[in-house]
Amino acid sequence: MRIAFAHYCHDVFSAFLAPLLPILIAKLGISYTLAGSLPLLQRLPSLANPLIGWFADRSSLRGWLIAAPLVTALTMAALGLAGSFEVLALLIFVQGMSSAVWHVPAPVMIRYSSGNRLGKGMSYYMLGGELARSTGPLVVLAAISLGGLRGPLYLVPLGLIASLLLAYRPLPRGRSRASESSVELEPAGIRRELTPLFAAVTGYLVFRSMPIMALSLFLPTLLTHSGKSLWFAGSALSLFQLSGALGTFSAGALSDRLGRRAVLFTVSCAAPIFVWFFLHTSGILAMAMLVSAGIVLFASGPVLLALIQDHAKRGPALVNGVYMTINFLTSSLIALGVGALSDRFGLLPTFRLCALGSFLAAPFALLLPGKK
Repeated sequence: MRIAFAHYCHDVFSAFLAPLLPILIAKLGISYTLAGSLPLLQRLPSLANPLIGWFADRSSLRGWLIAAPLVTALTMAALGLAGSFEVLALLIFVQGMSSAVWHVPAPVMIRYSSGNRLGKGMSYYMLGGELARSTGPLVVLAAISLGGLRGPLYLVPLGLIASLLLAYRPLPRGRSRASESSVELEPAGIRRELTPLFAAVTGYLVFRSMPIMALSLFLPTLLTHSGKSLWFAGSALSLFQLSGALGTFSAGALSDRLGRRAVLFTVSCAAPIFVWFFLHTSGILAMAMLVSAGIVLFASGPVLLALIQDHAKRGPALVNGVYMTINFLTSSLIALGVGALSDRFGLLPTFRLCALGSFLAAPFALLLPGKK
């Protein structure tokens, strides 16, 4: 629970970008394409995830892991003060480095503390992240309402508390150094074993990321351009992310019983239907479709993490690092593509294209291996 709470504190600051985008676009005069490049910059450090995982399998990243919530809090709380796109990009990039150091070893710690209920453990871990993304937009908008663009700086102590909690007691550890030395951790050997798995996972992530990135990054912008207030847009984003928390909390434990592949195939078929109806309805029905879309879109998160750890018998942190690199880079490139298409065709047609394209995740779900 301590790691899940720290995950919440870390990711609540990561969730500041999307609700701030309408303000940052107006303040700095940036295009949708530049706005869509920000998640790419945020996830660019994930290229080092395999190296971070390889290092974590051999030594301790405890100090870096403890510092990550505080570093993320400091950088994301300062976004509104950026006077140029270059400063904004630098803050985003530093936060991406902090996020990479956090997200690679943390799921491995969950693995070692979950026993034979790995799916359930990942659900608790992901619940912290999804609750952060659901409350983050409201938290940052409230801070700006009370203190202006400097308001988010008053939230930094939350990141400090998370870092102190992680430092207070020893974090769960995996194998001892002695036992690690008897296990082959060479990247080449692990790559040969897991290439088919990662090929299917990559295809699944590409098409699953299309509606997730469109809604997570540009939903407030879409709603404000249609005449809704910034508070309404932020609240809708929070509702979407909160429904995602419900999906992540239930899907992991469900996959322990029904199988990872069955759950992933089901949600990949349901998600584009709900997103499409959200775009073509209004009022309460539209909000109901948005909630349903959030549940099924984010349900795949803990299931994929559990699937990776099911098959990561050697070098679990290294394998998780490879997965996080694929995950972060695919979502970043999709975000950049969504921004570029929105500049050319408009937000609503791009959202429709993302909804239809996400149907293609279903065939890749069938290619995924079953639980070992």
